[in-house]
Amino acid sequence: MQDLVYILAALNTFYRSAHWRSKGAFFYQDHLLFARLYENLDDEIDDLVELLIGFTGDDSFVSPQLFNEKTRKFIPIGRSNARANLENAGLIEAELLERIAKIKESEASVGVYNQLATIADNHTRNLYLIRQTIKTDA
Repeated sequence: MQDLVYILAALNTFYRSAHWRSKGAFFYQDHLLFARLYENLDDEIDDLVELLIGFTGDDSFVSPQLFNEKTRKFIPIGRSNARANLENAGLIEAELLERIAKIKESEASVGVYNQLATIADNHTRNLYLIRQTIKTDA
């Protein structure tokens, strides 16, 4: 489940960067979309980390070196035009949702499982917004 924290952190970094780098014909639309997408990520990450540490007592997965190393592997490298930003965002969101879907209710405490359900709901909405924006830009 720690990988979920790294994916959320990667999304946070990626969305903030895409927000700042928005340009072109859809600048304002993309700028606002990426701001909306990163708005709640700090709280999601914080809540999930606190629950995981609280229930497992293991905080090693958030040591600065490991955290940065693991987060980086989820941040896309390469093209950074508006279309690529949206496509990459969709890929990261889909990866997050896929990983959450694989976690069985019996593998987590009720509180952690409920938090994962909330995160999945939020990111299903994000993926919908991204896909709608890609259709609009096409």
